[in-house]
Formats: sequence, structure tokens, C-alpha cells
Amino acid sequence: MFSLHSLRSAQPNAIARIEKSIFITTMDSKLVCFHIKGRLNFNITLPAPATDMGVVKLQRNRIIEALIVSLQNGEVRLYNGKELIHTLQMNDVITAMRWGQFGRERNSCIFVGRNGSMTLNIMTRQANLEKAGSDSGGPPTAQDVPLKVPKKTKLFVEQTAREKENATLMHRAFQRDLCKLRLTTARNFVKIITSGEAGVSTGGGGGSATSVRMNATVMGLGPTFKFKIEICNGGRTSLMQLPLCLVFNPNIYTSDDPSVVVPLLLPNVNLVVEVTLKNISDTGAADDVRVVLLNPNSTVPLVSALVTMPLSELDE
Repeated sequence: MFSLHSLRSAQPNAIARIEKSIFITTMDSKLVCFHIKGRLNFNITLPAPATDMGVVKLQRNRIIEALIVSLQNGEVRLYNGKELIHTLQMNDVITAMRWGQFGRERNSCIFVGRNGSMTLNIMTRQANLEKAGSDSGGPPTAQDVPLKVPKKTKLFVEQTAREKENATLMHRAFQRDLCKLRLTTARNFVKIITSGEAGVSTGGGGGSATSVRMNATVMGLGPTFKFKIEICNGGRTSLMQLPLCLVFNPNIYTSDDPSVVVPLLLPNVNLVVEVTLKNISDTGAADDVRVVLLNPNSTVPLVSALVTMPLSELDE
């Protein structure tokens, strides 16, 4: 589970866990930390072999966990991660220790020495186990410095004064931009209508005052699809012999009747035309298909509609 290459030189003699980190001390004066998934985090050399190790839980506004290690030279070290927080020199080599609550004191530790002595130490209430320096966790201290942001009232007064001084220029610029926007919109709308790409056509390209609407829907799961095309003549005169074409990718689709002739379009009467389309792709790929209603008297189509085809089921 662990990267035991760091433990081959000596045997481990103590183990402790803090959140997702596992700490191990070895007999060659090493303190090794692994992630709970087995990844090596860091390796520290101690001044003497460790005799025992435990976890310190300091309960304040939040619970802070640190590592306490006793050494054969009589030292007791307190670590937060790999940073040394505090060192305590004892009169005897500590062989066992226990952290917890003793009476009313929650942060207490009992030490048992090699000669049989027992020592009780109580941590001061002002003790700080947080990391110091650049390695400290949490957000940077620079974010606590407030920015010099002017008050809303001052911004409002400055903006109002600027608008009063340049009211005429600002109004002229706004009107000019608004007229440009309206002109661009009108030109694009006329371009779409006259090219027959909007699904609604007015004028018909050849000068005839016609208004044709077309709605195309696709039916089926494939590989054979049926197009249901609804055409309505909104003009006052009838239209005759109008070619209706399907424009598609020949590498994906094929049709027995890609072009049909609409014999007659009466005013305000819906006409439904059905056309069959088959998917010939081995992978069932899909592509857009455009339905175009042509005008025999003009190169510009009366109206066109773009149909987004679904993925096709494969032919068994």
C-alpha cells in the first residue's frame, strides 16, 4: 500500500494518523509521512530515535490536530505537518504518553518515564499550534488590507456632473448608434427575406407579390426518414408548377424523389408534401438537410427551411 522504499533502512516503532496523513517513526531517527492513499508526503530526520508518538487535539474555535513525538534524548517535540512548533526537554526518557482531558483541563498530557516517573503537563490556553511564516495555511494576509473604494455618493455625484457637462454629445452619440443598429437590422432582415432563408418569403424574387410560408419536419428513427413539408400561400394570387427540392450530402443520404413539383398553391390553403429520405452511412451519421421551394421566374428561391437531422438507426 505504501511506498516502503523509505522504510527499508530501519523498522518502524510508532504510527499515528491525522486526517488524511499517516505518520511513522523509525528506529533510525526518521519521521515519515504518507498520504492515506500511500503517496509519500515528506521525510524528516530527528535528532534521536523516537520512543513514542501521539496526536494532540487542541479544541478552540475549531479543532487543531498536531503530532507529538518523544525522543530517546529526553526531548518531546510538537509538529504541525513537517514544521516544528515547540520542543520540551524532560528529565527522563519518555516511554509512553497520553493526550486528553484531565479534570477540568481539556488540553493535558501525561508522560511516563523510563525510570517509572509520571509527569502531568497542561498546555497554556494561549498556545498556538498554527504554522508560522510562509508555510502557514489559509488565505494570504494581503486580502485583509481594505481597498480604497470611493463611496457610492461620491461616484454618483461625479457621474452626474459628467453627464451634465456632456449631455448634448452623449445624446447625439446614442442616437447615431441607435440609427446604425436599426439600419443594420433592416438590411439583414431584407437580405434574409429576399434570399428565402427565413422560412417566410415576401416578393418571390421575380417581382411577384407573393407571401409563402413553409414548415418542414422529419419523422422516423432511420435509416428511412419521411419529410412532412407544409406550404401555405399567403398572397392573393395562386402559384403553379413550383419545384420543391431537397439539398443534402450524397455521401450520407439518398432519395428516390429529391425534387418534386407542387402543381398548385391556392391562397391561404395549406398543402402537405411528403418526401422520403434514406440514410446510407455505415455509422448512422447525421447532417443538415435544406428544403428549397424554387421560383420558376427567378434565381432566388421563394422560401427555404433548414432541417437538423437526428442520428440514424443502423440498417440490420
